[in-house]
Amino acid sequence: MVMRGVINTSRVYSSHIFFNHQITARYTTKKDNLYTQVTDTLLMIQPVNFHCNDMTKTDNTFQVSKNSPINPQAQALREFNTLVSLLRSHRINVYVRKDTPEPVKPDAVFPNNWVSFHPEGVVLYPMRAENRRYERRIDVLKELIGKGKKYTDFSKLEEEEMYLEGTGSLVLDRVNRKAYANISPRTHITLVKKFCTELKFEPIVFSAKYNDIPIYHTNVLMSVGAEFAIICLESISSKSERTFVLRSLEQDRKEVIEISIDQCSRMLGNCLQVRNSSNQLFIVMSEQARNALTSDMCQRLSKHGTILSSDLTTIETLGGGSARCMIAEIY
Repeated sequence: MVMRGVINTSRVYSSHIFFNHQITARYTTKKDNLYTQVTDTLLMIQPVNFHCNDMTKTDNTFQVSKNSPINPQAQALREFNTLVSLLRSHRINVYVRKDTPEPVKPDAVFPNNWVSFHPEGVVLYPMRAENRRYERRIDVLKELIGKGKKYTDFSKLEEEEMYLEGTGSLVLDRVNRKAYANISPRTHITLVKKFCTELKFEPIVFSAKYNDIPIYHTNVLMSVGAEFAIICLESISSKSERTFVLRSLEQDRKEVIEISIDQCSRMLGNCLQVRNSSNQLFIVMSEQARNALTSDMCQRLSKHGTILSSDLTTIETLGGGSARCMIAEIY
């Protein structure tokens, strides 16, 4: 059962949204949080033609094509299979579907950008890079979800050059119905608001940068679990926006684990809390991200789940995304 309380707040300003009212807080049991926020079933797409995507390099500062391996597909496939095996060894349900050879889709390993799953249905998203639009797999969705589920399709807005790239653009607090979104060329504020209206979320919108360039996806700089949040507040240059975002997280009783811009660049923000069929909790990240944790951070994070890490060097370097980007949660 969800109870609502009211917290009085002073005026908080965001460059995108004004708040000058009481914020409603939601209080739930730990079990509610677990089942609502954290899933035990994941979709992952096995790569077939992985390589550095030239169409995404223009706005992804974490994507590096120098010193590319001779066979990046073979390396990426090895990294992918190792991560899947690690997850399954801890009894986490992973549905693996193989990418199709044609058309060539170098970023197919990142399905969370084109689809998100919700108890009431599925959402399809508009993506900026033209060659990423082929990643949408209706055949996979029909196989995974039951009849009667609602489809919300925003993908046609690509024709209007408006983009919202799934749970890359949106970091969702499903318990408190908040959608955190960093505005970038891949995250259009109008679509953030449209998503929130359609699915009844509250938009928490801000601007974050790395080397003075907008961070392409919100899930690079933050992750929200059932009772914690990892966030790179340093990347949010506006003090008022930093305060706004931090207050929102603290209001919802999240343990906030702040990371530096260097740790963000090492993909520490790109992690995901999951559970297995026995409701054991895990936090999935890359080996690079785990190595970026301080001992204190590791201790704090481990209270929220066992850390599972895997080497994703090729996928991170050439794809500019990490463990969380590789996973679409199924609810």
